[in-house]
Amino acid sequence: MHDALRFSLKREIEAMAFYEIALERVRDAGARAALAFLAEEESRHVGELRERLARSSMDEPRVRGMIDALRRAAQRIAQEKLAGILAQGSLEAIAVLRVALQEEKRSEELYKLNASTMPDVEVSTFYRGLVQEEREHVKTIKAAIRLVEKGIIDPKYLRPRGRGKGAKRSGETKR
Repeated sequence: MHDALRFSLKREIEAMAFYEIALERVRDAGARAALAFLAEEESRHVGELRERLARSSMDEPRVRGMIDALRRAAQRIAQEKLAGILAQGSLEAIAVLRVALQEEKRSEELYKLNASTMPDVEVSTFYRGLVQEEREHVKTIKAAIRLVEKGIIDPKYLRPRGRGKGAKRSGETKR
């Protein structure tokens, strides 16, 4: 389970860094709302994974150090991805959202593959929960793309639904 948590943490930190850096550069209000929502979701995922990793076998200072190192590397990767779609000092909202869509689909496929190949039931269930989370992100990004293209996006529709404090993440088991 430890390796699954570390792998997932790396993917979620990469996504979070991409959304945070894109958010700094995108001017379109609707796309910014979508990116802010996704950055918040990924930040929440990172927090959940950090807690699970700390409970599993690593002490909190080591987990924090690992997250900091992963975040620095992820920020460099995100800047390189975004550099490829720079347009006149800012980023085209649709281009950024399409890159985000590709990344979320890639995460979904990786988690799906891991869920289907892991013999450990706990790890497989964990990955199936992540697949569902990534599917929701794909839906959110697709909707944001459509709404930005039509010029009718409203940030109030991008708030997380039914995820209050203490809400259980899908696939997570009680101990």
